Amino acid sequence: MIKGIHHISMKCRPEQMEKVRAFYCGMLGLPVFAEWETGFLLDTPNGKVDFFTNATEDLPKDTIRHFAFEVGICFIKKLDLMETAKKPLICGWKIR
Repeated sequence: MIKGIHHISMKCRPEQMEKVRAFYCGMLGLPVFAEWETGFLLDTPNGKVDFFTNATEDLPKDTIRHFAFEVGICFIKKLDLMETAKKPLICGWKIR
């Protein structure tokens, strides 16, 4: 069972990090949940947003690196884990 969004991950260039932090933390008031050398994780009432500075080129506006769902324990049973993992491939999605 999907409970909600666990986190959304976005990229920015290293020189953009302070501008990103000023907007999300300063202007919007989101607290920093965790930080590391190449990024930080913000806390929101409904999930987390993380930013990484490993973008090597300018990205199109509103680029999302990935998002992850928060799921209940009963969402994937051991027996159907592999079948669940195959579903994106069956639907034509490419996995990198």
